Amino acid sequence: MIAFRIDRRSGVATYLQLVHQVRQALRLGALEPGDRLPTAREVVAAIAINPNTVLRAYRELEREGLVEPRPGQGTFVRRSLSRAAAGADSPLRAEAVAWVARAREAGLEREDIEALTEAALDAEFQVSATGRAITPGAGRPATPGAGPAIPGTPATPAARPARTGDPPITAVHGGRHVTDPTVPTALRATGLGRRFRSRWALRDCEFAVPAGKITALVGPNGAGKSTLFHLATGLLHPTTGELSVFGATPGSDEARARTAFLAQDKPLYPRFTVADTLRFGRELNDDWDQAAAERIVRAGDIPFDARVGTLSQGQATRIALAVAFGKRPELLLLDEPLADLDPLVRIEAMGLVMEEVADRGTTVVISSHVLSELESVCDHVLLLKHGAVRLDGDVQRLCEAHVRFTGLADGSTEDGLPAGLDRDGVVEAAVTGRQVTAFVRGAAPAGDDWITETPSLEELLLAYLRSDRDARPGRNEAAA
Repeated sequence: MIAFRIDRRSGVATYLQLVHQVRQALRLGALEPGDRLPTAREVVAAIAINPNTVLRAYRELEREGLVEPRPGQGTFVRRSLSRAAAGADSPLRAEAVAWVARAREAGLEREDIEALTEAALDAEFQVSATGRAITPGAGRPATPGAGPAIPGTPATPAARPARTGDPPITAVHGGRHVTDPTVPTALRATGLGRRFRSRWALRDCEFAVPAGKITALVGPNGAGKSTLFHLATGLLHPTTGELSVFGATPGSDEARARTAFLAQDKPLYPRFTVADTLRFGRELNDDWDQAAAERIVRAGDIPFDARVGTLSQGQATRIALAVAFGKRPELLLLDEPLADLDPLVRIEAMGLVMEEVADRGTTVVISSHVLSELESVCDHVLLLKHGAVRLDGDVQRLCEAHVRFTGLADGSTEDGLPAGLDRDGVVEAAVTGRQVTAFVRGAAPAGDDWITETPSLEELLLAYLRSDRDARPGRNEAAA
């Protein structure tokens, strides 16, 4: 069975990395027709990514005719891409292994060998500016930045229009937020605002969080993220507009029964034992899943007779998550509950969340300042800034709806951007010496003088967070 690996810094979408690795295994003969691919839960348990990402990769492979789902059994390889010359026991494979061994004996590191390999491939199969292979000598050399983002992963695609069947992107630039009423929503805001005395924490917010997805809630401190969570749980009430939880009013019996909220401080009773804590959860919730809560505790090797106040931060987080999932929520709100954990414990806790989501299909809204970990776990993103929605939509389609380009600055314009470029679509632009780099929504400037690439989610979010453009109500960057 294939073992997936994810490079979280590559800038390549996680689902595309999975697709590429399956294709590679099919070409090398490591996977053959009839072999079963790992289930979403197995992948989540191994590398802590969003189960929906796994399913999306498998759907892509199914569209290509490479795999097929079998109800109740899993996803199986349908067609091989292997050629005899590339097999595990082929002479070419042996020559390649011997060449790598000689390169290592010569003192080259893995990165050096990968660079040499890429250079040799580019020389033999020249790459056009669009990143597509052409026959040797039939075109010009590769444009910088147009090749594979990292060795062994697929090329970063240029910005392209959304494909039929992709989830909708719901934000639009410079106008009112429009959502697709046919898409089930867990949270829906209409003209939502909350004021504290003379200060608006949120104002005129409109968005729809899709049900069954994992949404990243992003924004600088003071953007209104915690206020939104408190409104969604009924701890606060809107000053203007309305917010609904699966169509119900936050704080109502129906909404409370379907929602679990875990704050950063993880409010547990320190004198309670772990068993007392689970019993407390069982007594307060009619639809309690004791087996699931105990499974989460046992997986962390935490004694049930241990007092909560004696546990480490990572153990306390696991107990809090056990209580949250024991409630069997349809909507789980996580307000930076992993912020005080070390990196290894954060990965473990995030993997726990992903495993439970894979089993239950829970809708999750997670707030985090660690942008690098969001791309592999989130389907949807909602960015708040100055109390307003700045970005809202499907992660992959938002990235594909933007482009980053670099080139020679235009000396005739104040910002260095081409005179004919629509400034309304510019998210961020910076001039360094004679070079200009910009993030824009839509297409890059025409011509061959620009190096263009699709930004990663982290790059896109940072561009919006750094942008000094006015985030006044109604100015909502959304995907259409």
